[in-house]
This record gives sequence, C-alpha cells and structure tokens, in this order.
Amino acid sequence: MSINRLAIGASLFFALNSGSQAAVPLGQGVIQFHGSVVESSCIAHVNMSSSFELQRCPQPMLGTAVNVRTVESTRSVSAAGHSSVKVKLLAVSSPDGRYYNQRFELVDGSGKPVQSGRYLITVTWL
Repeated sequence: MSINRLAIGASLFFALNSGSQAAVPLGQGVIQFHGSVVESSCIAHVNMSSSFELQRCPQPMLGTAVNVRTVESTRSVSAAGHSSVKVKLLAVSSPDGRYYNQRFELVDGSGKPVQSGRYLITVTWL
C-alpha cells in the first residue's frame, strides 16, 4: 500500500509540476546590456592641398558636425578677406556598401580653397 501511495504522490507531483512549467509564456522577459559597441574609427588622410579624406568610416557623415579652428595666432595667418574657414564636402563613396569614404576641402568665406595655415579639425558624430 505504501508503494501505491508513493507512486501516486510522485505522479501527482510530476503532473502538477509540468503544468506549472507549461503555463510560463514564451518570448517574454528582459534582456539587459551594459557597455558599448565600439567600431573602429575612420582613417584620416591629409593632402598637401586644402583637402582631407576620411576613409572606411562606419557610417556616413551626414548629420555630423565638422568644425575647423585655427591653431596659430591671428597675426600670422588669416583666410582671404578675413573670413572664417569652413569645411566643404567634395565627395562621398561607399565601394563595399558597408564603409564610407568622404573627401573634404577647407575653404574661405568666398568658397576658395585655403592654401596656408594650421588648423584643428574636429569631427563629431551625432
């Protein structure tokens, strides 16, 4: 008789336990991620002219900020007509569809290429 009770008890335990596991909805829960995903940055090439290139960038630079600031005193260098120096986008390409290449040129206020000076160029992805 005690064997029958043990068998019934074990059967009842497994029957109730399997039912409670089946009641758990699938596909719900919380996944947490701490840290950051880091891709390599662009490869910068500065040409002898007023242009520079950023190659193999992980994303196009549309919607980004490119700032130029002179690093010399204003007595030693100035843009033509005392206008500020700006960055002009010349070309964008994506040969492999994953990475982007951009070519820029430093220009003065009238749109002419800047031929002399020292500048700090800052690129900020938004």
